[in-house]
Amino acid sequence: FPSHDMDRVIERINKRNELVNRYVKNLKNTNYKPILQSDGYCSYYKMILYTNINNDWLKDYCKKNNVSLTGEVYRLPIHKQPLYSKYNLLYLPKTESVCNFHICPPLYPELSIEQIDYVSEVLIKAQLEYEKQSSKTNSNKKN
Repeated sequence: FPSHDMDRVIERINKRNELVNRYVKNLKNTNYKPILQSDGYCSYYKMILYTNINNDWLKDYCKKNNVSLTGEVYRLPIHKQPLYSKYNLLYLPKTESVCNFHICPPLYPELSIEQIDYVSEVLIKAQLEYEKQSSKTNSNKKN
């Protein structure tokens, strides 16, 4: 690689780390739990957030608020993918839970801090809305 190409790669990685840190700060007191590298320096091609909100519901909510979640490649557990069909009968509850309760928020290096703040606000509002709907559903079940 020519030196200017390597400089560009490093700039993009640095920007992604800046954006990840902003997400972590913005979502600190929420039910979104970021998966972060404990040591070294991560390129953060994707940022993974565990959540207690079902992927389908959250993806739909975000879409209605002009936020596109990334990371669909992680949605189907490997033992459920067509290539591994002979393993489809496996029951791996933790794996399946991770696949159903994680999201990858946008993390393009071209995004601004303001855009990350907006995505964070949408995620926080989604959590509140989901909790409100869940409490209504639970109270209806009791009646």
